[in-house]
Order: sequence, then structure tokens, then C-alpha cells
Amino acid sequence: MIRRVSDAHIRDLTLTILSRGCDVTNYLILKELPTTTSQLRRRIGLSKMPFYRRINRLAQVGLLQHERGSGTLLKTEITERFIALIEVINREVAQRVKSGHRERR
Repeated sequence: MIRRVSDAHIRDLTLTILSRGCDVTNYLILKELPTTTSQLRRRIGLSKMPFYRRINRLAQVGLLQHERGSGTLLKTEITERFIALIEVINREVAQRVKSGHRERR
């Protein structure tokens, strides 16, 4: 049976992925991949429960793959594309800041 997914559902999932990935700590987690949970937890400096909450929430939307038995954290295709998107935006912002461009509000 083929399940039809609405455009609205896909849009909502996309925005959830962006929202979770754009959190500063979550972005740092994604930039550290691939790694293990124990190594990453030490580098990020979070206690166990907040750390695993973040890992689980990132894995739920496909921003990382968590192999629970080994504690391995891996990038996914979405991880790669998300980081590339942020880097493109970062370069554009840097150019605008360096050129003195100000956004109108």
C-alpha cells in the first residue's frame, strides 16, 4: 500500500529539520560527526540526559544516525545537505557584513 504524504506534512517536516539543526549546540553536534556518543558528550559538555535528548531529536528527523549498540553517531545525506546549506548562508552573510550591507526592516 502506497501512503500519500501531503505537501503540508513535508513542509512541516522540513521546517522541523531546519529548526532542530539550527540550534547552536545541535549544529556543533552535527559538525562533529562522525564520532561516538562518549567522545562527543565530553567535547560538547552536556550532562547525560540533555545530551541524549538532543541526539534522539536529531535522529528522529534524520539529521544523524545513532547506532545504539556501539554508540556511533554518523552523518546522513540530510546532515551533509543541511551543513552545506548553512555554509552557503554563512558565506552570504559574511559578504554582506564585510561590504557594510544592512537589511531593511
